[in-house]
Amino acid sequence: MKWRRALTRAGATALIALGAVVPAGAFAAYKMVPTTCTSSCAKQQTTYWCGPASTHFVLHSQGRSVAQSTLAKELGTTTGGTAIQNIPAVLNKYKRVSITYVHVPRTYITGISLVRSIITYAVDRNSCAIPCVNPYPYTNSAGYYSPGLPTYSGTKARGHYVAIRGYDISSTRDYVYYFDPHYDSSHYGTRRATVSAMARSILVKNYGSQGIVY
Repeated sequence: MKWRRALTRAGATALIALGAVVPAGAFAAYKMVPTTCTSSCAKQQTTYWCGPASTHFVLHSQGRSVAQSTLAKELGTTTGGTAIQNIPAVLNKYKRVSITYVHVPRTYITGISLVRSIITYAVDRNSCAIPCVNPYPYTNSAGYYSPGLPTYSGTKARGHYVAIRGYDISSTRDYVYYFDPHYDSSHYGTRRATVSAMARSILVKNYGSQGIVY
């Protein structure tokens, strides 16, 4: 836990310095955080409540059912969305897992390997990670390209929260399973993406609130 405490002070660079970034070939496991959240349990109740809905899903997987409206108020959610910096405090208030949630800004995320390590750390402790992604295929102003997440098409700059709840990582597989709380049923539910696609959907964001909470 030494490196995680350092992370809260110095950002994700501490993770790398203390050797926490592990290549995909070091894993040989499929793990999924269980949940009883089915049907429309955590579907976002407004077009801008993806933050409260993702937070609801994470807490629900721990046996805590907190209304999206309550979470939206505590997260300071507006029609413009939810500031990612507000999510850790709300998760830490209601959590039933023995970790302290932190926010890693996008500027501290150095690449795909770090995202992989963050995901496996969270899932291995029966928790989820909440990234702020651009779910659509997009190339940012610096020329960085993201293919987006599997159910999204077109080219848009949008911020969206999902909850990463599982992984399937070995020398031949490199996947994450994420819960999308989108109000549109074509996106809603647990989906699978490559670790690369998920990481790129975070890294492509050079606007607005960004990064990952775990």
